[in-house]
Amino acid sequence: MRDDILMESVTKTRPTTAAEPKTAPHVYIYPDVLEEIAFNGLWNDKMISLGVLIGNRYVCPADGKAFVEIEGFVAGQHVSSWETMRSQFEHEWKGALAAQRFHSSQSIVLGWYIGHDADNEGNAEVLAQIHKAFFRHPWQAGLWFRGEVEPVAFTLNEENIQPVEFAVIETSTFTSVG
Repeated sequence: MRDDILMESVTKTRPTTAAEPKTAPHVYIYPDVLEEIAFNGLWNDKMISLGVLIGNRYVCPADGKAFVEIEGFVAGQHVSSWETMRSQFEHEWKGALAAQRFHSSQSIVLGWYIGHDADNEGNAEVLAQIHKAFFRHPWQAGLWFRGEVEPVAFTLNEENIQPVEFAVIETSTFTSVG
């Protein structure tokens, strides 16, 4: 874990989003990153995917609340069951951090994602255990891809996962002049 994640966040205005969120989101993600994670997470309906989310964290000057901007991810191996997820994550954790530092030294680990082609609400306890073990900071978040339903962004509230608002960042359209 990098030492600079304990430093204060940079102040930044919240990004423009593709759709109007109900409340100020805790998690923002670029659309191409969302699509790639969803593909990685759901391409094999018999396996569960795991990976690390990277980007930066900020504080909104208007409301003083922290938010994260997901700029990329480091994919891990797929696992065959919910029971093996934690041990696999422990095994790949250092490799994921090394890959993140090498490819994106200006970013930090914001959290993690899980993808499975089923809406298994009963596995929220496993998600909470993994989140608590590896992502202790209150601003760190997870993304849970559950098949055809909308992904869920979450943080940890005491011992349970707590859904939080997330939004897709609107990318600017490039036009050439002349």
